Parts: sequence; C-alpha cells; structure tokens
Amino acid sequence: MPNSLTLNFCTFNENDEVLVSLDSLEDAIPYYRDIIKMEPQGWVTIAPGEDGYAFQFTVIGAKNFCERQTNTYGYAQRLNS
Repeated sequence: MPNSLTLNFCTFNENDEVLVSLDSLEDAIPYYRDIIKMEPQGWVTIAPGEDGYAFQFTVIGAKNFCERQTNTYGYAQRLNS
C-alpha cells in the first residue's frame, strides 16, 4: 500500500506503540476525534493560559488512517512539477 510505505520502515516494537502525539485547540477536537480517528488523551496546557486537547496515533491507528485515505481517494500519484 503506497500511502503507508513509510510505516513499513518504522522501528517500533509494538503495533500499539505511539507514533504521533498532537495537542489540539478546542475547535479542532471533533475533527481529530471523529474524522481522523486519533485516540483522545485528555486536556493539556499548550501554553500559559491556553488549554488544548491531546490526541495520539498508534502505529495501528496510523495504518488504519492510511487505509481509509486510500479507500476514499485512491493511491497517491506523483505530480510532475
């Protein structure tokens, strides 16, 4: 699967190991939770006086995301610039 080619070269011990951690502003919570399907972790402080919501992607979650993208949009194609 070309979209997940990079994931095949990751040197993670377990498929449930965290691959990506992300802190989101409140307005973006539904996007990362419902559309991207990242795993919610809870509220965090992004900067002094600014709270955000933490999400993470495991290796399995990232592979599932790549599969959804491929099923929706097809395989990635190189564009000549």
